[in-house]
Amino acid sequence: MTAPSTVRPERNAAHEREKGRAMMKPASIMRSVRSVTLSLAVAGMAGFAPAAHAGQPRSYQRAQAAVAHGKLLDARLDLLNAVRRHPHDGAAHALLGEVSLQLGDAVSAEREARKAIAAGYQPNRSLALLLRSYVAQGRSIALLHDFPIGSATGVHAAVIAVGRARANLVLARFDRAEADLARAAGFAPDAPGLYETRIDLAIARHDLAAARRMIAARLKVTPAAPALLRREAQLDIGEGQPARAATILQRANAADPLNTRGKLLLIQAHLAAGALPAAQAELKRAASLLPHSAGLAYFQATIDVDEHHWHRASALLDHLGGIATQLPGILYLRARTDAALGQPAAALTAAQKFAAQQPGDSAAQLLVATLAVRSGHYGVASRSLDKLAAAGKLDAQALDLRTAIEIHDHKWNQAEQDALQALKADPKDLAAGINLAELAQQRGDFKAAEQRYRAVLAGVPASASAVLTSVEIRLGSAALLANDAPTVTQMVAALDKQGATPAAAQLQAKLDFRRGDLDAARADLTRLLAARPGSVTAQLGLARVDLLTQRPDAALKRLTAVVKAHPADPRPVLALAALQRTMNQPDAALATLDRAHDRAPDNVAFVAAILQQRLAAKQFTEAGNLVSTLPAAMQRQPQILLLRAKLDAAQGRLDQAALNLQSLLAATPDDVTSRLALAHIDMARKQPQAAEAVIEAGLARDPRQLALMQARVGLALARHGAGAAEQEAKRLAAAPDHMPEAGALEGDLALSLHHWAKAAAAFKAAYDANPSPALAAGAIRADIQGGHRDAALALLKAASARFPDSVALSDMRGSVALSRGDLKAAAAEYAHSLRLAPQDAVALNNLAWIEAKSGKPDAEALAERAYVGAPTPQTADTLGWILLHGTPGKARRARAAALLDAAHREDPADPSIAYHDAAALARTGERGKAIAILKPIVTPKASFADHAAAAALLAKLERQG
Repeated sequence: MTAPSTVRPERNAAHEREKGRAMMKPASIMRSVRSVTLSLAVAGMAGFAPAAHAGQPRSYQRAQAAVAHGKLLDARLDLLNAVRRHPHDGAAHALLGEVSLQLGDAVSAEREARKAIAAGYQPNRSLALLLRSYVAQGRSIALLHDFPIGSATGVHAAVIAVGRARANLVLARFDRAEADLARAAGFAPDAPGLYETRIDLAIARHDLAAARRMIAARLKVTPAAPALLRREAQLDIGEGQPARAATILQRANAADPLNTRGKLLLIQAHLAAGALPAAQAELKRAASLLPHSAGLAYFQATIDVDEHHWHRASALLDHLGGIATQLPGILYLRARTDAALGQPAAALTAAQKFAAQQPGDSAAQLLVATLAVRSGHYGVASRSLDKLAAAGKLDAQALDLRTAIEIHDHKWNQAEQDALQALKADPKDLAAGINLAELAQQRGDFKAAEQRYRAVLAGVPASASAVLTSVEIRLGSAALLANDAPTVTQMVAALDKQGATPAAAQLQAKLDFRRGDLDAARADLTRLLAARPGSVTAQLGLARVDLLTQRPDAALKRLTAVVKAHPADPRPVLALAALQRTMNQPDAALATLDRAHDRAPDNVAFVAAILQQRLAAKQFTEAGNLVSTLPAAMQRQPQILLLRAKLDAAQGRLDQAALNLQSLLAATPDDVTSRLALAHIDMARKQPQAAEAVIEAGLARDPRQLALMQARVGLALARHGAGAAEQEAKRLAAAPDHMPEAGALEGDLALSLHHWAKAAAAFKAAYDANPSPALAAGAIRADIQGGHRDAALALLKAASARFPDSVALSDMRGSVALSRGDLKAAAAEYAHSLRLAPQDAVALNNLAWIEAKSGKPDAEALAERAYVGAPTPQTADTLGWILLHGTPGKARRARAAALLDAAHREDPADPSIAYHDAAALARTGERGKAIAILKPIVTPKASFADHAAAAALLAKLERQG
């Protein structure tokens, strides 16, 4: 633990229990407590025990002896007996009042002080006790009302003025407190408590230099004054010198062994220095004096949190809950404890209350941001980080949190800048390294992500097992995306070695899926389920195995059970709804989503899924009704803004669609999908210059974003024709910032215009300058389309030799074999692609088509793998067509119809997909719909592979009418 960030003036006992403050600074996400500042202050008790005199009862004398030995509870019992027998003994009442105040019973202290005054015992001292009891009860305003200075003079007036100053100090009326102290000095320059209160005022105003000067000056006069030593120690704790503070407090406590404040400060000093055994020992000693002290319970909870005794800490905090508003530190400990016990919502609520009570405390804002990011409340986190930025307190940890939010919001350029800045501030910042790796992964650069994670892994101490496990999982996942099976296997072994069986099983199952080894995947997921009964991840994986092994009904049953067990988890809910749609159960899918939305109305994922399904079904009124019921904050969520824009565009409200997309881009400026959608809307609004500005703004943020460059060329084509588009493609390719991605633009443009020779020449020139499989594939495709088959085959052979592990070129060889009708050679090439990349959707999809044509039984399994891995219109079409012609059955036929309908909706321009959809409709008896789809594609000028079949089906259906 390090020192606290602020200090507070020493105050009175019960008041400090109510008004005290604890501030901890988390050094990283939920790391151990670093600092504590607690003002559970008790005023100094100089001359605590009135001198005994002849005639006082023996119980009073025993009380004095108990006080001298630090036994306050015994003293209180003896004093209660004394005042019962001698109700007018002012000295006994005064001492009982002081003891009560030390024990935190300010109400009894007030009563005894009044009785001491009534008995005429040392009026000024008894009055000071009475005033302190008011403040200790939180009755500062009442004190100012009940104790005007009026006509009082001398020490009596000074005592009142000091008491009023303390009340105003508590109320943060510092100027009034200063005026009261000036009046007190005028009445009696050496009035009791005057100098100490001046020091406390300086501390409250954060003028710590002035406080130190006053303490030093006074210590020259009274070198061992305990009240001064306590204040000096408090400043030392606040300024990062807890060891020095502990030495000073030991001197102060030796001189004033009964002062509770000194004992609590000593515990705080030990905690701040990280000396937990010393803190525990002092805590145990203090507990013998104050067995029911809230301050001691608080410190014990602090230690329990620091040592991760979460359940014990939670029990103590429950006990202290009634004074949480007076002790903000309790809220901090509550937040940490709830987070550790798996209660993120409660943890965030406690942290927000803590921050509300400490508006200028950077540690409080950092805590809120940390917990908000953990629980996915990125807006809450951003607001807290904005406050830190405004205060100039963005340290490496805060930058790490902001980077995580920016990655989530697709603000990748800002994320990279913040992560690099965090690393500059702290080169050993593991979170910054993880963020950079995550950023590379989000951008699709999986090899770079692997390298980043390896660098992070090298910096993780062997003792940090939880961090080590987390990074190994991340590295294994990145390696999986990079098709680096050896690294995945290495990480699985490392996780198993550490005893992280569930993580190892999950990662191995993912590798099994990539390899297409479904039996092994099922075994690993079963192992995961055994290690973590009820695991949603395992159940989802097993449902996927069911699907891939042609058991959709089993998958449906499993997902239904998982949703019932975990109704608030969006993963199984969305998976079940998606499966229900592919099984031609759209109403059931919508009901699943509606129930989930009813249970968790704040879950954006459920709302987005409902809107997507409504939009796909052209249920615009229902979608609009749902949007109108959403809270304003949810309507501004990026997912919802995009769907609102789609709804507006579908209903012809283009201006409103543009406004929604502009709002979305303001929040997520690196979101390419939204930027392209806005450009499309601007073109529909006949505002091409606005569309160009939107695309240019995106390219300024990410010059190598191919989709934006393609859009820029497309805009030139739409506005000015092919020549202008070609010049735009050349201009982009000539700029180094756009390369190498821009190299394909000219060839892609020529291909889209069916200028085969120009396309081939452009691709070959780009390939010669920057050889890549993609550019070679473009040139080969152009040559084949242009009838230059020999040139295409020569380039394919040369490029394959140059890039022997290229999946794209292997797929191209399969396509070439297909084009010449050599199904056997094509199947061999696609099998080779799958050895290189087991989840390659092109190879899976095309191989499934070949196997179906050959009547082989594994066609459906291959098509299912292609669709589950990449649910595109093409994979849906292949799977649907195979199901339609496979084993008969009502459920299979319904699923086939749903898949083909979805494929046609998503790609209405593909005539083969349209024909397949019409064939499915014809089989289910929807003759009219089938004819409506077939008529536009069966024309004399139409040319596609299934044209003859489509024409025959149309003629048959028309004859039936």
